[in-house]
Amino acid sequence: MLGGIVLLCLLAMAVSWGGTVTHSSPRKEGGPETAFAAPVILDADRYGALVLDPRSATVVGVDEHGTVRWRDRNLAGSAEVSCLRRCPDAVGSGSAEGTGRSSTIWRIGSVRRVQAAAGLVLWADAPSDAIVARTVPGGTQVLEIRRADRSQKYPLGGRDPQLFTARDRSLAVLLTFEGQKAQYRVLTRGPAGWTVSKPSRTVAASACLAGQRAPVVLYDADRAWLAPPGRGALRALPVTHVGRCSLTTDSILVQRFTDDTVHGPQTATRLLDTSGHVKWQRADPGLHPANADLDTGSIALPTDASVLILSQAGGIVHRIPGAVDAQFTSAGCLVLLDSRLRVSRQCLHTGAPHSPDGRRDNRP
Repeated sequence: MLGGIVLLCLLAMAVSWGGTVTHSSPRKEGGPETAFAAPVILDADRYGALVLDPRSATVVGVDEHGTVRWRDRNLAGSAEVSCLRRCPDAVGSGSAEGTGRSSTIWRIGSVRRVQAAAGLVLWADAPSDAIVARTVPGGTQVLEIRRADRSQKYPLGGRDPQLFTARDRSLAVLLTFEGQKAQYRVLTRGPAGWTVSKPSRTVAASACLAGQRAPVVLYDADRAWLAPPGRGALRALPVTHVGRCSLTTDSILVQRFTDDTVHGPQTATRLLDTSGHVKWQRADPGLHPANADLDTGSIALPTDASVLILSQAGGIVHRIPGAVDAQFTSAGCLVLLDSRLRVSRQCLHTGAPHSPDGRRDNRP
């Protein structure tokens, strides 16, 4: 049986991200992978990456040289998996399959440690620097901000806490749910650690954010709201069918994932301005989450044949054949993944890809 993270990646793309799914079918002729078989990057930075191999239901930790440092099947059953301060050090917590498991797996260097009954670790730089949702004696659920020298607790209204974090780890949005309504809090990280805002009500189901210089977007399948930098009041955007989003300082990348018996798996991608008006849109076969680079505005869009780098005008400025997933980790720089789980890096201004050991690759 597929583990929790595998199920999240394969099913949530089509269901939770706003798609309409009537069946799960293989990718149509012409692509190297089936629609749900390609590996994906779960998290990445300049030091390494966490990769999900859905064929073996395993999370793989890869360092900055492209060397596999560890493989962990149990992590694929976790509800939350992310890098610590540096990838591929990682934490996996909770169970995505509703089994009630409360253990947390820490992978730091060559050490693997399982911690029982630690609550749900939503984010961590280290075991002593973490954001944890847990139940305290008496049955109250709290959000605990852990630091090496202290711990702060905030009562949580609702259930199913979900934390959405910016790539630079400076900003986060916490959503909790109660029926059809939700609460959200904005968490900001500074030299003294995390500060937590008071809760506000929303009907959103998800969020995307890119850092303190960019807006925050809350959304569900039918509606979206934007808060400008500085966290002013939310304002509604004239946009529907949002299944996933990614941000730059002045644009919003939104995607919708569908799968039906007529067209098969499809990804609809739109780039909007911060008023919600469409700059460009395109449709591609397969289910392919894209991401935007906050600093350059470039868009990395995987397709069945390659990863495309798109401009703010929607033009293809670079094509990376053989790559099945990509993630921006710094200004203009990508971590790339191919179907054989090989990880490499490329900075767009250098032109040619770099091999895993950092040497320039000038092959055609």
